[in-house]
Amino acid sequence: MALTSGSVLLGPGDDAAVIAAPDGRTVVSIDTQVQDRDFRLTWPNGAHSTGYDVGWKAAAQNLSDINAMGAVATALDD
Repeated sequence: MALTSGSVLLGPGDDAAVIAAPDGRTVVSIDTQVQDRDFRLTWPNGAHSTGYDVGWKAAAQNLSDINAMGAVATALDD
């Protein structure tokens, strides 16, 4: 399958965009997490963030962005 340039129909909105896909429209979000800006490995109270914690936050943030665009999330990929 060859990659082709997509057509952005709307976006970026709330960190997400609507793109044209062969079978219709798709909303995508690719927010990342940056250490000490979006999360900390060690918090001032001594608590530690695990990979699970950071992954959960990344998923919640991206799902929220998709919902803010009026879409319904159907999949997550790592």
